[in-house]
Amino acid sequence: MKEIVLKAGRITLGVFLLLLGAISGLIPFVQGWIFGLAGLWLLSKDVPFVKKYHDRIVAWIEEKKKQRHEKKHPPGSAVTEQPDAADPRSSEETLSPPPPPSSPPPPPKPWHPG
Repeated sequence: MKEIVLKAGRITLGVFLLLLGAISGLIPFVQGWIFGLAGLWLLSKDVPFVKKYHDRIVAWIEEKKKQRHEKKHPPGSAVTEQPDAADPRSSEETLSPPPPPSSPPPPPKPWHPG
């Protein structure tokens, strides 16, 4: 009984989010696509038609990730993982502090109409 109520709730909320995404997608300053994606995600758990497309999209995303990794690291090349300076997960100790200024900047010149 509990599963039936949960399934009905997911389907109802999924349809509501899809409709909200479609309507808010017509309004210029509202990002409606996020509601549509959330609705599709909820519906993909219970509706076989939507699940088929959800699985195809997930497989496509995984394929793109694999292609990007192979392009970045071609087969046969030595892959060495080095921390990326832009990566916030990299350790702070690998980054060196900026060098101190060599001399103070000159004082600004006073402005006068010329």
